[in-house]
Amino acid sequence: MMEESHLQRSVDSGRGRSRGRGVIRVREPRGPPPSRPDGTPEQDGNGSLTGGMQHPADVHGISSADAQLRITDGRGRGRHFRQWGYQPNRDLSRSFSQSVEHLEQDGTPEQDGNRSLTGGMQHPAGVHGISSADAQLRITDGRGRGRHFRQWGYQPNRDLSRSISQSVEHLEQDAVDWRRPNASRPYQRGRSHSQSRATMKNQDQSLNLNYLKGLQKTNASEVQKTLVKFIPQLGELLTPGMDMDEEMVTILCLSLGHACTTKSSEEWKKVLIMIRSSTFFRRYLPTSLAKVGCLSSIEQMSGGLLEMLHSSLLLGHAVFTALPQASATEVSLLLTSAESVLRSLKAVGEPIPSETISLARDLSEKLVTALFQMRKGRQQNMYKSKLPPDNFRHLSVVPSTEDLQYNTKSFLRKNVEEGCYPDAETYLDVQFRLLREDLVQPLREGIRELQNNERQRQQSMYVYKNVQITYCDITKVGRVHNVQFETCSLRHVCWDSSKRLIFGNLVSLSQDEFKSAIFGIVAERDTSKLKEGKVTIKFFPDALQELSRMHLTRAVFLMVESPSFFEAYRYVLEGLQETRSESLPFKSYIVDCSTDIRPPLYLAQHQELDFSPLLGNKSLPLSKTMVKALDSATWPSEEKLCLDSSQMKALQAALTQEIALIQGPPGTGKTYVGLKIAKILLEESLNRNLIPMLIVCYTNHALDQFLEGILKFCKDGLVRIGSRSESEDLKKCMLSVLRRSITGYRNDVYNKAVNDLQHLDKGLDSIERNLMNLNKKVFAFSTLQEFILSHQQIQIIEMNRMFNTCCFSDWLGLGSNSLWFMPPHGIDSVLTWCEVDDGHDEFLQRSEGTFEAAIPLLEIPRSFPDLHNETVQVLDEEEVLQNEETADHYFEDSIAKLQDFSEIPGTCYQQVKFEKNTRRVAEMVRVALKKANPLTLREEYSVWNIWQMSYFDRWRLYSAWLTRFKDNLLQRRSMLEQRVEETAAVIKTCNEERDLFILRGAKVIGMTTTGAAKHRNLLQQIKPRIIIVEEAAEILEAHVFTALNSECQHLILIGDHQQLRPNPMVYELAKRYHLDLSLFERMLKNNIPYVTLSTQHRMRPEIATLIVPHIYKQLNNHPSVSKFENIKGLTTNLFFVEHEEPEEGVEDTRSHNNPHEARFVVEFCRYLLIQGYGPTQVTILTTYTGQLLALKKLMQRDFFKGVRVCVVDKYQGEENDIVLLSLVRSNKENCTGFLKISNRICVALSRAKKGFYAIGNAKLLASAPIWAGILDGLRMQNCLKPSLPLQCQIHRSRAMISKGSDFEQVAPDGGCSLPCDTRLECGHVCTLCCHPFDRNHKRYRCYKPCQIIHESCGHACPKVCYVDCDVCTVMVDKTIPNCGHVQTMQCYFDPNLFKCQEYVQRILPCGHEKQLLCYQNTFPICSSVKCLQVETPYLCEKYVHCEIQVDATLPCGHQQNVKCYQKNCREVCKWPCEQRLPCGHTCDKKCEQTCVVDCAVMVDATLPCGHQQNVKCYQKNCREVCKWPCEHHLPCGHACDKECGQTCVVDCAVMVDATLPCGHKQEVMCYQKNSTDICEWPCERQLVCGHKCDKKCGQKCTEQCQHPINATLPCGHKENVLCFQQNNSEKCTSACEKLLPCGHICICKGKGKCKDKCSPYCFEVVDFTLPCGHQMELKCFMSQLKNNCPRPCSRILSCGHQCTLRCRQPCTNLCRIQKEVMLTCGHQKEIKCFEEGLPLKCFRPCMRLQKPCGHPCLKICHDECGDCTVEVTRIMPNCGHLQTMSCHQELELFDCKEEVVATLPCNHQKIKLCHEMSDHLSPCDEINCIVATSVASAPVIINSEMQNGKEQGRSCEPL
Repeated sequence: MMEESHLQRSVDSGRGRSRGRGVIRVREPRGPPPSRPDGTPEQDGNGSLTGGMQHPADVHGISSADAQLRITDGRGRGRHFRQWGYQPNRDLSRSFSQSVEHLEQDGTPEQDGNRSLTGGMQHPAGVHGISSADAQLRITDGRGRGRHFRQWGYQPNRDLSRSISQSVEHLEQDAVDWRRPNASRPYQRGRSHSQSRATMKNQDQSLNLNYLKGLQKTNASEVQKTLVKFIPQLGELLTPGMDMDEEMVTILCLSLGHACTTKSSEEWKKVLIMIRSSTFFRRYLPTSLAKVGCLSSIEQMSGGLLEMLHSSLLLGHAVFTALPQASATEVSLLLTSAESVLRSLKAVGEPIPSETISLARDLSEKLVTALFQMRKGRQQNMYKSKLPPDNFRHLSVVPSTEDLQYNTKSFLRKNVEEGCYPDAETYLDVQFRLLREDLVQPLREGIRELQNNERQRQQSMYVYKNVQITYCDITKVGRVHNVQFETCSLRHVCWDSSKRLIFGNLVSLSQDEFKSAIFGIVAERDTSKLKEGKVTIKFFPDALQELSRMHLTRAVFLMVESPSFFEAYRYVLEGLQETRSESLPFKSYIVDCSTDIRPPLYLAQHQELDFSPLLGNKSLPLSKTMVKALDSATWPSEEKLCLDSSQMKALQAALTQEIALIQGPPGTGKTYVGLKIAKILLEESLNRNLIPMLIVCYTNHALDQFLEGILKFCKDGLVRIGSRSESEDLKKCMLSVLRRSITGYRNDVYNKAVNDLQHLDKGLDSIERNLMNLNKKVFAFSTLQEFILSHQQIQIIEMNRMFNTCCFSDWLGLGSNSLWFMPPHGIDSVLTWCEVDDGHDEFLQRSEGTFEAAIPLLEIPRSFPDLHNETVQVLDEEEVLQNEETADHYFEDSIAKLQDFSEIPGTCYQQVKFEKNTRRVAEMVRVALKKANPLTLREEYSVWNIWQMSYFDRWRLYSAWLTRFKDNLLQRRSMLEQRVEETAAVIKTCNEERDLFILRGAKVIGMTTTGAAKHRNLLQQIKPRIIIVEEAAEILEAHVFTALNSECQHLILIGDHQQLRPNPMVYELAKRYHLDLSLFERMLKNNIPYVTLSTQHRMRPEIATLIVPHIYKQLNNHPSVSKFENIKGLTTNLFFVEHEEPEEGVEDTRSHNNPHEARFVVEFCRYLLIQGYGPTQVTILTTYTGQLLALKKLMQRDFFKGVRVCVVDKYQGEENDIVLLSLVRSNKENCTGFLKISNRICVALSRAKKGFYAIGNAKLLASAPIWAGILDGLRMQNCLKPSLPLQCQIHRSRAMISKGSDFEQVAPDGGCSLPCDTRLECGHVCTLCCHPFDRNHKRYRCYKPCQIIHESCGHACPKVCYVDCDVCTVMVDKTIPNCGHVQTMQCYFDPNLFKCQEYVQRILPCGHEKQLLCYQNTFPICSSVKCLQVETPYLCEKYVHCEIQVDATLPCGHQQNVKCYQKNCREVCKWPCEQRLPCGHTCDKKCEQTCVVDCAVMVDATLPCGHQQNVKCYQKNCREVCKWPCEHHLPCGHACDKECGQTCVVDCAVMVDATLPCGHKQEVMCYQKNSTDICEWPCERQLVCGHKCDKKCGQKCTEQCQHPINATLPCGHKENVLCFQQNNSEKCTSACEKLLPCGHICICKGKGKCKDKCSPYCFEVVDFTLPCGHQMELKCFMSQLKNNCPRPCSRILSCGHQCTLRCRQPCTNLCRIQKEVMLTCGHQKEIKCFEEGLPLKCFRPCMRLQKPCGHPCLKICHDECGDCTVEVTRIMPNCGHLQTMSCHQELELFDCKEEVVATLPCNHQKIKLCHEMSDHLSPCDEINCIVATSVASAPVIINSEMQNGKEQGRSCEPL
């Protein structure tokens, strides 16, 4: 019975590391040694006993439960691990896999039972010094005896458990083969050793090595038959118990290969199956071929190698034919070994038979096809097993509330990295769902953080609090809402540069923490409004329905902004949904991943290409420029096209493949090659009518750069879509600019739509105001009349007529006349139940007795139903009909009784008046409507007299009317909103048609990927046939796909997948679902043919070593990069400064910064700028945004203006002379972040041209494998140190810099620490330290005191040296001539013009004294009235005022204390006016004011009418102010009811009973008794339709009969309508089936109702044949544009060229086609065709040589050469100085301008120009020179060096 044990892990830490081959062993401490069948032990190659397996769990006597795992070298040294027993019923590979997982997880040393140290693994690729690539699998007993299996190395980048698992799978397969009935085994259960030995003896005699050699001489069919007979023996040979020697492998290969040369029989196929599973075919044959594949082995081999190679290929071909899928792995291994042999044979020049080569090629092709089909099958099975739960075309692009819930799990499938998609529908589904999840998940995560109160990070969404929707507006994009948000927490935001609330981004608003939400997009971004917290939002239709049910004035929301830019996702997602599977462009490549690339479709008709655009000479005949595209032999050479070999291959692939992939490593000229391709394709597109050509780039910078290159050869026809272009050259090509140039395109349709939008805006404003005021005010009767029942309308109309005003508010208790309409049972305290305390209750209680007598007049008879209770009785229909007449009679009686109210005294009415208060009334209305539930319709019909209702019931009735009014408003608003959207769609369509008109006339269209997604509809209509995608490896696959169209014939992708990849918002989607896989990279991984550019033209060679071979295996350097000048001020052009200063985290973000690196890089940049480099030559790159902000804080804006500071991800595709890189990361956790990603590393290291300098923690970076190699290369170049070596340009001294502060100490001014000490022109010495800038001190400013003496005054100049002296500004005392005072002034100032500032006493004309400035003595006294009225002294600058206060008698006679200068001014008098008015009353004004005209004193006067009344004095003769009742009688005899002061009425309003002209009797106003319009009796006339008129007798009979009927409408449908509507189709509710006048179905297409107004615009796309014969697609309503043909003109001009204008434009005789001509001077010039024959001037540089000097002429070619102006340096004959002059100048006439130092006789030195030196000098300029005056004519004494220089023929020493 086997004892259970577990594997132990032990480590021999003291003995340890072996250099031999590692062996993975399964060992047992104890057990009998294995034996051969003959009983003798058997040894393997290493001297250990080996044996076969009886079971996968038992190894020839080794207990499966005691098996051990040991990784050792060949000598048994290494690690011994724990014993984990595995279960016999579980497969061996799974047990080993689990064991090794334990092995890898265990990392702590410990002591096992055998007293051996145990510990974990240091690295999954190596175990205690054992090479991972040489690890072996071995199952042995405890003494090293057992079975030795094949050696499989595992890859270092794969985990150990996976490698061992795969190895054990092979082990198990051997065990399975060992158990086959047909297989021979050295040891079998149930058989004795002697029996086994006898069997082996017989078998060896039957089939052995010699026998196989003999079989090779027979024919192939005989060999097959023989081997079939000996299948058991053959199985033993193919899977031996010991290692197979090389001779046996060779003989078996030759024999089996010979047998495969004939047709296979069924029995032979069984042999092939056995061969496939044998160790011979799996291990020994490939190993043997690999060994002989090296060159040394080939040279030693005999000629049998080719025969063995051919036989192995035959055998592999036969096995693969028999088992195409099962043997793919084994045949692939054999083919790899065979190919290595073929390469080696080719390298040594050995001739290889063509049969062998064709056999290898055929086998390779079949194998690739089989592997592809297997991979495709696996992909299809995987996708078929995971079917989507719904159709992605039905999903909403806009997120829903369910999408925001954290527990939402989206259905996602991986993007296929290698292999093809099952079908096009699956491809579209995968792309759509992954892209939509990338949009939704950041918003979902941000809301989850918000709900959990987690700290918001930089990548999270923006949150806005206290958001309110203020009002809506109508714009050309439809209905938008203005939103107000809180800005208190956003004061730090710079809205001008912020990415917040950008146009088109998604926002979500919620009131319940996003349990429900509404969505919209930013419709307008005005930074001035954003600072005030205002933004314009356009909500989606579902959100508008939600908003219509809210009270927006009270609603407060929380708003969040999506981190993902919605506009970039929206149109791509819509494009994926709209794409049909059957019309997928390039389906065979994108979906099926076919490697068979066809030529473009347009080449099928005409295979010739015109290379004249690339050859640069358009005058060449077509026979020399036209080449066959598919025949590369006819192409021009690389030199003629200015391309290298790899660029030539890229050009050929781009022009001859319908889908071309061009990989361009950094600096290899992707853009250069792309422009070459675009140039020739543009010419072809013009010739083949394939325009426009589409250019798509990822960034605006790359797009501008590419389009600027196209602009050089495409002067017109270029359109740039997008508004973020920074190129001045492309401004004229912007679509927004070209729109303005289209005049007259705004047609009647557009203008009508704009006018309709304005009218709709006004209608919606009116509705919105009414909706807002529903609970704020009482609406007028005229507004609610159509919602009130007819008999109730009559009552209100009559009451309004009686009181001659609208009584609606009074009826509800809110008007000024409310007490006249109180309920009959008294006041029910409506104001009390409204809970509004406004003082009305007290008034009503006081006034209750006044109206007590009037209340019985309004009582209802007892026989009438009680309507005073708050609960209104519900009457039956019969009771309603019976009581109609009773109600009418009762209403007439009650109206008559109300006439008695006129007898109440007017004073009482004035007391009852309410004060109007809008806010109070609004609150009362709100509370009343809140408490009063609306009456039902049945309850409304039961109300016969609305004046007898209680206030509460009145409000209930009013609420019912208001409800119907509100419903009507909402219905009208919905209808108008729909019309707004339809009209906005028309405007959008008109704008799109205008853009379409422009783009159809373009030759080249350029846009970014975001622009391509946004304008996808335009692209689908234009359908560009040729598309070039730059930076294709950075673009998401869905973005590239949606830019394609079904008519696209040629797609060119240019990029580099080893640089930056697409950057999804969600990291998980990039890693788990491969969303960051671009279409470019996916096609490369699926073996789509591509071309790699191999020569870089950017980086100097030492910089290129950073990426070669670490990222790119090979990259050639162009010779030009070796000629770059060295970086000034440094000893090296490449350096890495290492440090260990820690990083810091940036608050509230995931970013990092490193202050040490930031300070170092900024100071280093300052140092480089001081060396003389321009700001645009230096770029600072960093890997984190936090470091970017830290750098910008340290960089002074003025000094560093022009220096580009950028993160690495934003600098893709750009370059600069010098690049400084800050890597930031430095921490104890050894976390490198995304610095270990090779794509970002590649971009960061490859941007510099001349100099590259990086700073970072090298020790930390070395933990990443790719950085380890890069840093090792830097160490080898001695470019990796803690200090940066500087070198002074002047003194060549060196210094080391390790931190930022060292720059100030070592090189304060950019040189070294030595002083400059250069003598300046002024004579002073430069005070700066050594500085490389301004070496000639032209810009240097000397701040020492100026030593110049002013000649006029003798003063020394007080200014600093560099300032011009000008006039003397020394302060001196001078005497003023006019007054004699001494004043201090500047020396140069004239004292006659100086204003003396001395104070003097002066007696003013008034006699007072005043202290004035001396220069004011001559000022006169001010007499201006305006000046005198002002109390502020010295306001008048021209006069002097006496400010002394005096008592004076003013001109009016009053005495008052005033200022002296005001004593003659009456206007300052404050006494009351004493003047008498004409009426005798005293004026009530001030004395200084003008007297009044109308006396306002109240007096009792008898007016002209005879009445006495208290009036103002000036009104006593005015009759109009009389308030007495008028005493006149009207012509009818009734008294006038007006006031005496008013004009008497014409129409008497007294109520009388009269017989009207119609014969009816009725109570009417007196003046109405002869009128027929007021009769209230029912009309008895019959209408034309036969129905009785339902109007009153006094009303005009209606023309619209209101009787309901069932009629057939004009549209043909039957509907229940009113009689007058039977001919009106607008009332039809059936489905719309109408046809527009053009014959197309209306826009609703059956989705709307027949009554709905159909859109007047037909959007059906129609093909129009234009008058010119061209066809054009237009929407039907745009048919008036059919005369504007955008096609090129097809007419031929007189010159033979085709007209370049559009078809719609009249042709001219001036042909503008560019052509090159040869000028008389020999130069070529590009001119327009019509300029040929005109006199032309050559503006190229002149190439003639001057005589006799031989210098080239520097002038323009058409100018005469004249004298030679080339600058040359010559030695002056007199002084020996070197001087630069023009070549034509003569030495004798040239003045030497070298500066020299001359010594005067006084020993002072003076600087002069050499040609100014003469025998005598001017006197010395020094101030204290004693002999200056006596040596004016002394001879010149030149210093010794100068004199010696003259004598020796050398130049004098310059200054």
